[in-house]
Amino acid sequence: MHNTFVYDHQAYLINNAGNVQIVDIQDPRHPALVSKWSIPETEQTLPRRIIPHDLSVVNHRAYIAYAEAGLRILDVSDPKAPRQISTYTYGDGWTHSAEPSDDGSLVFITDEKPGGFMRVIDITNLDTPRQIGTYQSSSRIVSNGRD
Repeated sequence: MHNTFVYDHQAYLINNAGNVQIVDIQDPRHPALVSKWSIPETEQTLPRRIIPHDLSVVNHRAYIAYAEAGLRILDVSDPKAPRQISTYTYGDGWTHSAEPSDDGSLVFITDEKPGGFMRVIDITNLDTPRQIGTYQSSSRIVSNGRD
């Protein structure tokens, strides 16, 4: 597993096999797989398999940083049947993290690369998310706490 987010007695697991697993942990001694979700095959447009990298779950929505495939938002109100409700993609990015604002109207996504961006995405209309702001990080590579 690469990353985990716990929400409402469910553990949302990002794995290196290319999917999100939802596991019921209400009884921690007997966790049970509820479902799996991965990007639809019709959206696998790159020459290599696209994998999720990170996620946050708030108010029954999973905000998934899907590496080269940008941001994916799922409705997880029924953990047995997660469904994609929105996407936001952009060129030359590698989406590392996705965090929604407190009111759920924005998502902050970041690139995992030197000189990458934090992007502010307005999701008030899930059919047409749009970037409304950016902040570019330094292109310097830092190693062992030194430039």
